[in-house]
Amino acid sequence: MGRPVAHAVFKHGVVAFGSVTGSYSSIVQCTDDAIIVHVFNTLNEPIFLSMDGATDHFKIDCESFTIDLRSSDRQIKTPNVSVKHDGVAPTAGEISVTVIQANE
Repeated sequence: MGRPVAHAVFKHGVVAFGSVTGSYSSIVQCTDDAIIVHVFNTLNEPIFLSMDGATDHFKIDCESFTIDLRSSDRQIKTPNVSVKHDGVAPTAGEISVTVIQANE
């Protein structure tokens, strides 16, 4: 089940509805590769989520999810998890992201 991890580094960020615009805003920027990304979203409008700060990777409604790559022995290369709205700015809620980096 994946390679052993010497220690894990947790990075966390939150963006409230008033800071979500039509351009990407960084929530969490990492210097190492990520093995787990957990997103908790209560924004009241659909958003795009990017892992590199520029590419539309996920379009999500008000939902939460976890990307867990440990069992596949893969990583997201130095993610810059960012958010932008899908044409309509949210008027309530926030998006919270926790990234777990594996340092060997």
